[in-house]
Amino acid sequence: MKFKALFLHGLTQDSKIIANEASYIKGMLSKILDLTYIDAPYTLDSYPVFCHVTNEKTDEELRKMESMFRDNYYKKHGRKETYGGTWYYTDVVGAYSPQMKDVPIIGMEKSVDFVLDECKKANYDGLVGFSQGSLISTLLAKKLSNESNPGWKPKFCLLFSCPMPYTCTLKTVLTTPPKIPVPSLHVLGKNDKLVPNARSLMLADCYNEPMVHYHDGGHHVPYSDEVSTYEKFFANIAK
Repeated sequence: MKFKALFLHGLTQDSKIIANEASYIKGMLSKILDLTYIDAPYTLDSYPVFCHVTNEKTDEELRKMESMFRDNYYKKHGRKETYGGTWYYTDVVGAYSPQMKDVPIIGMEKSVDFVLDECKKANYDGLVGFSQGSLISTLLAKKLSNESNPGWKPKFCLLFSCPMPYTCTLKTVLTTPPKIPVPSLHVLGKNDKLVPNARSLMLADCYNEPMVHYHDGGHHVPYSDEVSTYEKFFANIAK
C-alpha cells in the first residue's frame, strides 16, 4: 500500500528547499510514500536568532540578546528582503524567536487551517514535517483529535526533529490531555544541536504510543538511514 502525505518544511525553508533536503528519504520510501510539498503562508522579515543560553533567561533578556546578535549579523552580511518561510510569527509580525516563553503567537491558527484545507482537497493519508513544519503537523493532529467531525483526519504523522515549543501557550495546548491518538514516528538526529533530543522526546510524549527513531546526523532530514524502521511503522498503519 502506498500513502499520500503532505510535507511541511521547517523555519527559513520553502517547498523547494525541503524537497531537495528530503530527496534521500523520498527515494528510500518511494514504494511507501507519495510526498507533496507546500510553502508556509508567511515569510520572515528579520533574521531569526538562535541564542545558546546556559541558564534561565527572561523574555526581555532574550529579546536584548537576540537584538544584539541580529545587529551583528546585519553588519557582517547586510539586510535581505526576506529570511525564508515560517508557519507563524512570535512577538511581532515578521519575526520569530524560538526561546521566548510569554509572547504572542501570530498566524498559527491560519497556518493550521491552511494545511487542513490542503489535506481535505487532496485527501492526503498523513502528515510529514521537519522542525517547525512537524510542530504544525502536531498542532493540527491535536486540534483534529478534539473534533468529532472535522472532515479529515491524519492516519499518521512522520516527524523529523520536532521540537516541544518554549512558548507557554503552545506548550499548554500540546500537553493538555488527552494525548494525540494518531500513530507517529519521531525521527531525531543524535547530533542535533538546534533541537536537543530531550525537547523532541517531550513533544513525542504528547502522542499516544509514539515510535522514536534516531539517525546519526544533526538537525536535518536524514541523508542516510535504515529503511526497516519506516517499513515497520507504515506496515502497522496499513493493517
